[in-house]
Order: sequence, then structure tokens, then C-alpha cells
Amino acid sequence: MSKNKSTAGFFKDIYKVARRMEGLNSESIFLAIFNKKESKNYIVSLNTWVQMYEDGKDGEGDELANVGGSYANSTVNDKKGKGLPYDHVTLYDTGDFYKTYKVTASKNEILISANTIKVDDTGNSEDLKDRWGDDIIGLNSESLEALRLFAIPKIIELVKVKLT
Repeated sequence: MSKNKSTAGFFKDIYKVARRMEGLNSESIFLAIFNKKESKNYIVSLNTWVQMYEDGKDGEGDELANVGGSYANSTVNDKKGKGLPYDHVTLYDTGDFYKTYKVTASKNEILISANTIKVDDTGNSEDLKDRWGDDIIGLNSESLEALRLFAIPKIIELVKVKLT
């Protein structure tokens, strides 16, 4: 005697997974990953702490000293006194500039912005981009690769969660 086993439950489960997959597209995955605070903080950290503070480089990978010149001797002495890096340009003194960095993710792009206007103790202002260039905002190739490696496991986890 033969038995008929119903496969309806199996196909129902497959159908549910397929329905969940409908909501997965590159745009929704991109936004889900890069609109998270953790991702935004990581991007800001790559631009400020890794590129400029540690490496002294801009978003094109150029040394900031080659773009806007080295620090003046008075700045070097001030940085030594504060225990800050002085052997390369970091654009870090009080941290105010780094704190202005913001990240916005939309569709298939990430926008990084910052307030580049620096006001000194006397009220005079200067735009940091005038001396150091527009590329003080943006990720260089090394940072983009680090961001890719950061995102891959997050994408895999998001897809796993959606499919289960």
C-alpha cells in the first residue's frame, strides 16, 4: 500500500519565504544598513579619525599637508602641549569641526556633510575648504573598502532575518 504525503506545508513555507523576498531590493537593503546610527557613526569615524586624525589624508587620499601646507610652528607647539598629533595635518584642535560631520543615506548614495567654517577666539572666521580643499569631506579608497567590509556582514544578517 502506498502512502501519499502531503507537501502542502512545505510549499506553503517556500511561498512565505518568496513573499518575504519581494521586500528585498538593493535600495531597501542599502537604506536599512546606512540609515542606522552605527553605520553613520562609522562613516564619520572613517572620514575624521582614520583619514585625517590618524593618516593626515583627505577624501582623495592626498596628504593634507600637500594640499594646504604644513602646520605653522606655533600650531605644532600648541598641539605638542595638548598631546595631539603634530607630525601631520589632522584639522583637529578642540574637536568642534569633527563634531559637525553628518551622514545622510538616500537611495543609492551616502552624503557626508560638515560645517567647515572655523571661528577663532576673536570672532574671525575662515572656511577650512579654502585652504585644505573640498575633499576634507569624503571617503578615500581605503575608507571605502573598510566601509564595504563593514557592510557585508550587515547585509547578510539583514537578508537572513528577512528570509526566516
